[in-house]
Amino acid sequence: MGKGLGKHLLSYGVDYGWERGAKCLWVHTCNLDSPYALNNYLKRGFKIYNSYEEPMPKAYL
Repeated sequence: MGKGLGKHLLSYGVDYGWERGAKCLWVHTCNLDSPYALNNYLKRGFKIYNSYEEPMPKAYL
């Protein structure tokens, strides 16, 4: 974390999917993801489709 690798890995994954004929690419995330992840997804062309909040599971508290 913090090395800037996420943008390169995500860009590679997106390109890989399109090159193989994907019609749609989805990213599912949650509040356990990095605080910078959503911004990374948006910069790579993803859009927010839906957003909702659920309580944090007790196992993570």
